[in-house]
Amino acid sequence: PSLYSLYAPGFGNRALRPEESVQVEGGARYAPDAASVLSVRAFENRIRNRFGFGATYLNTARAEVRGVEFEASRRLPRGFRTFVHATYLASEDVATGRDLPDVPRWKIGTKLQYDPSAGHSLTFSALWKSSRTATLFGGATERLPSFVRLDFGSRHAITEKLAFSARIENLLDRDYQEIRGYSSPGISAYVGLELVAL
Repeated sequence: PSLYSLYAPGFGNRALRPEESVQVEGGARYAPDAASVLSVRAFENRIRNRFGFGATYLNTARAEVRGVEFEASRRLPRGFRTFVHATYLASEDVATGRDLPDVPRWKIGTKLQYDPSAGHSLTFSALWKSSRTATLFGGATERLPSFVRLDFGSRHAITEKLAFSARIENLLDRDYQEIRGYSSPGISAYVGLELVAL
């Protein structure tokens, strides 16, 4: 537990216990040709003392998260590549049978990448998350709405060891929350230099 969750005035809970989990997973990968890859992965995560929030910070004694992930990629002519991924999650508070807060049922994303030459790339990506339950102060719940986020990025090699990168996140300037009470930034731009150490 963080110091804040333990000792925050009015919210802290000094009885919080450490969160523990065990995850089992298995998957398969299939390449029907040199340009395509398909994969699937299934997993089950059993959590003891999952951190949560009600009237104060609390532990969920036993929780389970099960899911299936699908991924597909394909290399297209003229330097283009596409990626698609989808994740289905089923979560449960074992004691109550209710869905766990802040866990979306679906996450679906896609990415289109263009590599005009070695060391240079442009990437456009989209991510959609379904609505999910959120816990309010006092223990009540509400549904956070689904959202779509679009991002754009580029990377350009300057030398063999140095590259320039730039990205714009949340292109549509969406007002959304991954976790209730924590608004995500609006449209944001970032630039940087990447040094490749041998």
